[in-house]
Amino acid sequence: MGISEAVKAAKIKLGEGDDWYELEAELVGQANPDGTGGGWNIIFGHKNGRKKQVVVDFEKEHVRVDITPWHGAAVWSYTAAEVPVVTLGKLREEISTILASRKIKATSRFDTPGLNVTYRVRDFQVYAPLAHGEYSESLRSVQGPGADGFAIDSSMARFDDVCSPYWDTIIGSRLLGNGERLWLRLQVGERIDDELRRELVNILFGV
Repeated sequence: MGISEAVKAAKIKLGEGDDWYELEAELVGQANPDGTGGGWNIIFGHKNGRKKQVVVDFEKEHVRVDITPWHGAAVWSYTAAEVPVVTLGKLREEISTILASRKIKATSRFDTPGLNVTYRVRDFQVYAPLAHGEYSESLRSVQGPGADGFAIDSSMARFDDVCSPYWDTIIGSRLLGNGERLWLRLQVGERIDDELRRELVNILFGV
């Protein structure tokens, strides 16, 4: 089975049609001469920020599709023509409007360059990722959103994300009016309101 067929089978199982997009895929296992055996391991992202790991196994009688949550970072990649140029002022204004309408008392640091907005964050103990794809043997303390919290920050350089089983991470970049690229990161807890998640994704990443 080719990747296009595997993606089609996975999307049927996931539902919601074109709202899911492929982040990465790899062949797993060993295929047999008759075309059975082996499979595809595919990471899908959703427009509202959710992520799923889908394993499509090739069996003799049918294709088996297994779906599990995925907590690695989803990275939005756009060209300048796909997403409008933004200003920090506009992003701050739209975020403030959403928070005020929902009566969310987030901590916002708009006095510093960029964006820094947090709501119900706390310290977590995680194993830090290493350069060669493995994880450190010792825990370290990092700050992240609780189950119904979120955190927004920005940087002029690409984020080195800390993957965590406790929250989802979405990373993307937008062009500023001066031609520079601004990297944005949204971290959301697993029980955050779906509509709020969609609104934040739309403001930050233009989708």
